[in-house]
Amino acid sequence: MKFSESLISEYAKKIYGFAYSKTRDTFEADDLSQEIVLALCGIAFPEKQIDNMDAYIYKICRYTWSKYLRKNKPHRESLCGNECIDFVEDDCSVENDFIAAELCDKLRREIMYLGKIRREAIILFYYDGKSGEEISAFLGIPAATVRWHLHKAKNELKERFELTGNDNIYRPVRLSVGHYGWENNDIMHELKSDTLMQNICCVCFGTALAIEEISRTLGVAAVYLEDKLDKLCSMEYMTKSEKGKYRTNFFIRDAGYQIKHSRYQLEKTMPIALAYYNVVKSAFTEITQNGFTGTVSDDILMWDIMLYFMMSEIGETDCRMIKSLGLEHGSPIRPDGTRHWVRGAVSADEVLKSADMIGDDLMDFFKTANGCGIKGMNLTPINVHAFQLDSPFLCDWRTLTANDISAIRRICALEVENSEPNEFDKSAIAELVKKGYAVREDDGFKLLVPYFNAEQARKLDAVLKKYADAQLDRDAIDKVFFGYVEHMKKLIPDFICENERNHYLTSYDPQNTVLYLLMKNGKLKTPSDSKKKYICTILWEK
Repeated sequence: MKFSESLISEYAKKIYGFAYSKTRDTFEADDLSQEIVLALCGIAFPEKQIDNMDAYIYKICRYTWSKYLRKNKPHRESLCGNECIDFVEDDCSVENDFIAAELCDKLRREIMYLGKIRREAIILFYYDGKSGEEISAFLGIPAATVRWHLHKAKNELKERFELTGNDNIYRPVRLSVGHYGWENNDIMHELKSDTLMQNICCVCFGTALAIEEISRTLGVAAVYLEDKLDKLCSMEYMTKSEKGKYRTNFFIRDAGYQIKHSRYQLEKTMPIALAYYNVVKSAFTEITQNGFTGTVSDDILMWDIMLYFMMSEIGETDCRMIKSLGLEHGSPIRPDGTRHWVRGAVSADEVLKSADMIGDDLMDFFKTANGCGIKGMNLTPINVHAFQLDSPFLCDWRTLTANDISAIRRICALEVENSEPNEFDKSAIAELVKKGYAVREDDGFKLLVPYFNAEQARKLDAVLKKYADAQLDRDAIDKVFFGYVEHMKKLIPDFICENERNHYLTSYDPQNTVLYLLMKNGKLKTPSDSKKKYICTILWEK
């Protein structure tokens, strides 16, 4: 049987890639590719009983390339002149010359994949002609250690030097990286944006690798990894063993985990959403009668109070579940003093590529409401608290700072005192107007988010508790939370530590989903673009 159409289709790109890598010219690559295919078409594959088709076709590619070189030697020399590789007179040695050049290139690449000490030792000894004692002085390590590193480096190079053509090609990924807790460091922000850092974490997730192995897998010289690894280890995002192997120190959620999490959210949360909504709706009139500062329309206030009520109620449910199932955990304390989890996940685009059949409803939910997106802030020592929720289905990512909270509190104080703002107040309030949390009016400023003073917040809590105790079936709600633990626990790998495992098992976090479902079902009014600037932002004193 001739080289079939299916095999041509399967190997066409690989053959052309081989051809271009050798010729570095699109026209010559086309010619060489055609000759390889012609050579393959003349082979009776069934009679060969080939076990490894990749290796066999690679062998034919190499053989055809050698013939191509011999046939085109004069033409290539006339084109390349003195810059071309010097060919010897005997045509039979042309292939050997090019293989030798390939070996030299590969050797240089392999040396660059070595870790710092072994890389330096090899270069100093073989390329710079330094003695063991000179290398010892240069690197600041004993001569015996230099000899050991040279021996290990030679063995590593020898083991990796077989030109089989069967190396696995690593496909770089882009992670979605966030945090849960309190972080205030540059390394976390680098991890959010640095694709090389993210891929280092991916290849070391679940498997401890030496820097040489990371370098080989990623196809990146080790020198470019050393600084990245030091930074990751400095924040304990990675750990380094006594044997010099690195392992990622946080859970990376793959596509299967994310889809199963989203499906549970979408399918199980609606009863909880309706129960919470009915409590807030029943309490709404009484809440507004008790008062707060701010000019907020009823439709936006419903969103704000829903957020406030959910955060409290869900927190209590989580506490009951954690105590009942023994899932106690705490945010890791980082070397810089911050406390946070690294929330790493395969990006949404990558998940959706592998999830063509998940259905339109789940697809829409995953794109627009997957995740939590809630920020909680405390302003001390005056004891002002704030919640804010951002989600693609609702609004863009916003930043509510401590200065903003102080300015909001100042607006409220000016209203109570019936006082005029000073120049400092006007500057701070102007920033609120810019962000959309307040608007200018002829007689001053108007606050667009609800602010409850300590007495109003106490009444708010009392009213919500009264209606919640009367209406909520907390046992039924608890079952949904407990069900999430059973639903997800098999998807968390065994090598994840118990503390982090418990964190993820208690990460049902349906706040985003509750609001998404209530809006989709017409219970909460879809906000206008102007209202999206300040929706789901609420402040209160204690």
